[in-house]
Amino acid sequence: MLISSSHNSYAMDTSFPNIDEQSKGVQEVCAIIVKYNAERNFGLRCLHRHYEMFDGQIMLGNIIKPHGYLTKPTPIPQSNELHRISPQVWSARRTEGSSIESATLWPSEFRQGPPVNIDDRFYSEIAKCLCENRLENTLGLEAIQDPARMKIEFSTSMGSILLMKEKVNAEIIMQHTTKVTGWVVTVEKGASFRLTEDTECVVGPGPNGGEEHRRISLPPVKSKDLDMENYIYSLCKAQQHPNS
Repeated sequence: MLISSSHNSYAMDTSFPNIDEQSKGVQEVCAIIVKYNAERNFGLRCLHRHYEMFDGQIMLGNIIKPHGYLTKPTPIPQSNELHRISPQVWSARRTEGSSIESATLWPSEFRQGPPVNIDDRFYSEIAKCLCENRLENTLGLEAIQDPARMKIEFSTSMGSILLMKEKVNAEIIMQHTTKVTGWVVTVEKGASFRLTEDTECVVGPGPNGGEEHRRISLPPVKSKDLDMENYIYSLCKAQQHPNS
């Protein structure tokens, strides 16, 4: 299945790819996003993965409370449920030996919610630009939820947790090293634009001096059904648990 093979080709437990935000290729991708007035709907993602997927699975993000998403390998939903999800992250692909014109975007992650309504030519131009600049293995397109709010991603044994950074306890953030893995395009006066940091991922030191995903251990709780919910509340600033 192309979706799982595409996702599994991303770096896992190795150093993150380096993204030069000022490079010609990255700037050209940003220009396409601005051209289609899509800066409030799409950003850029440093392609990486926390888990391996198998045939019959997709990476699916579900809304979690408070303030975020839990993404993990999930069986492909039944056909009558597919309308409830939409692509979240795409990478560019083309057949080996084929021309740049054959480049297309393939989704590698999905999330609950409706898709962004945009001209199909947008996806085609993004795919060609990524391949022309040899960025297809390091940089992808991402549908963004709230470009004005910084997010932070924690990797756990139960899935990848994405939270609004402003809601996370500052002491928790200070305990970890993070690396920027997502950006949004900010349009300034005139025709100029710049990349703004949007998402950070918790990382740890790698064996060769680089940075790797750092898997965070979940604290044990009595009820397995509440493992993730309790853990989310342990990360966030003090507030009353809805079941308390």
